[in-house]
Amino acid sequence: MTVIGKAVRYKLIPPVKKALLYVVCLLGSLGYLPAAFGQAKNATNKDDIEYETITDDPMDLNKMWIHIYPIYGDAFMTNMNAGLGLQGQYLWKDKFDFRVMARRSYYRGSDLSYGIGEKTKNVDNKLIPLTYVEGGATYHVVDKVEEGEAKIIIYTKRYSEGKWASTVPEYVMVPSKVRKIIGVRAGGLYWQSSTNLGDVLKKQDIYLESADGQRLERTVPGTTDDQKIYSNVSSTAIYLGGSMGRIRNVAIKPKKYDFGVNDVIFTGYADIIFSPSITVEDVRQGGITYLSAPVKKSPLGFRAGFEGMYNRDFSWSYGAEVGMRPSIQGNSLYFSVKVGFSLASRLQQRRQAYQREK
Repeated sequence: MTVIGKAVRYKLIPPVKKALLYVVCLLGSLGYLPAAFGQAKNATNKDDIEYETITDDPMDLNKMWIHIYPIYGDAFMTNMNAGLGLQGQYLWKDKFDFRVMARRSYYRGSDLSYGIGEKTKNVDNKLIPLTYVEGGATYHVVDKVEEGEAKIIIYTKRYSEGKWASTVPEYVMVPSKVRKIIGVRAGGLYWQSSTNLGDVLKKQDIYLESADGQRLERTVPGTTDDQKIYSNVSSTAIYLGGSMGRIRNVAIKPKKYDFGVNDVIFTGYADIIFSPSITVEDVRQGGITYLSAPVKKSPLGFRAGFEGMYNRDFSWSYGAEVGMRPSIQGNSLYFSVKVGFSLASRLQQRRQAYQREK
């Protein structure tokens, strides 16, 4: 199929073109415009681009993706950290989207509470680095294909060196199919981390006590310096929410330009999170165990975020989310972002067979 698409440029009309426009209007008033218009009707505008549609099928997707995230930042009030992650994703027909993921901090220096706590703590607890694991599935309540438009960047290798980088990219809007998905998602997650418990005790204005009633002082005995009280916290939670996805899978071959593709798979989501189990490790100091039971916790949370990837064997992927993660009360707010690359497969082993002629 061959179609004419209008190229859109981010340019202001120069004064010279404005002057020419006035001249054309003047000629039209003298009787020349009808002839000029009649000639232009049969010609193609110089900014129009002729292209051939190679494919346009948002249902024809890879089945499995492996996402590797070397950049993962988590601004979590319980423990700010940066690390790497791994995520697997599987699409089952037009019914389900399964996903599992895991991540942890790079090293001690990128795990704030763990790194500082190991250097400064004056308690006997052995701290642990952040570990996060999550798994779940999305059921496609609505999964339909509609007619729409796709934005495709146009580019050619014939551009002179530096032109592509120094100009705002041009693009065409082409008719294409768009797949829209409304889903219900559910799953579970688990995380564990070290945290600055001393700050929590001051913020909540509480003290920890041993089983026989001995109190853990928040300051170093005999001074006004705060004790460096660090401990570990973990949470097991379930989530339930919804998602909205948009998928395009169109490729074109413009005349005089290289192949153009729009195969974005974009999903936005929002979840309610509930944790029936949030555990704060008791604090040990000088052979005495101080119970963490007085520490207040927030078992209910929520999040909203998005993920993007591409229907290619090798590409990049990204995502971000913000919300309240079930944790110690007052330390639930977080914002996370991830950037990485993906390996994808159709999981098809079938090959074409030919019968040999005798």
